[in-house]
Amino acid sequence: MKYKGWLIDCSLAAIPLLAIAIPAWVHSPGHEDRVDETTLIDAQQTATAIIAPRSFDLVIEQLCAQSCVRCSSKSLHEDTLARPGPKCLLPSPGIRLAAGDQLSCHNDCDSMRPVMVMGALVDPS
Repeated sequence: MKYKGWLIDCSLAAIPLLAIAIPAWVHSPGHEDRVDETTLIDAQQTATAIIAPRSFDLVIEQLCAQSCVRCSSKSLHEDTLARPGPKCLLPSPGIRLAAGDQLSCHNDCDSMRPVMVMGALVDPS
């Protein structure tokens, strides 16, 4: 009986280790080319929300941020990524961010705000 408390403590301590150790192949297939990135941007600051890999274009399917957060890239102008109020931008078809290009966002809000980018990696050809 003296080991019962110790055994319970050890098993509870192992739960986070098991969560970290679960290999990626256990997760459901079909999400290898998906991108889901959230970036917090401090008030009156500019940050990189996402960078497209050098070998793939990134098709932005959803961009969510407050309207006071302005986003742009070398190939995409701020008007292309403008959102009507606090709603998400859901372009159909998605907006293509060229390989190696980065999406930068400037926060004009009075406090820290998140920027969420969802999309898919595609072959640039």
